[in-house]
Amino acid sequence: MKNFLLTQTNDDDSRKTNTINFVSETCLLSRKLFKIMNNKVVGIPSSLLDFINEITQIPCLETQLSLLRSTFFEDISYMAGFFESK
Repeated sequence: MKNFLLTQTNDDDSRKTNTINFVSETCLLSRKLFKIMNNKVVGIPSSLLDFINEITQIPCLETQLSLLRSTFFEDISYMAGFFESK
C-alpha cells in the first residue's frame, strides 16, 4: 500500500496516466507552509509531518528514497529556524 502512495497503477499493473507521488506533494506543501509560517498556521504542518512519519516508518525503501530526494530535511531546518527566532 505504501508503494501506492508513490505510483498508482491500474488493475493490469500498468502505471496510471495521472499518477501522484504523495510523498513529493506533501513535502512541497510543507515547504510552502514553512515559508509563510505564522501563529495562525502553526498547527497545520503537524498533520503533514505525521503523514510523512507514518509512510516512512515501516521499511518501504521507495518511500524513504522519495523523501530523501525531496527538500524535506532542508525545509524542516527552515521551520526550526522559525521557532528558534520566535
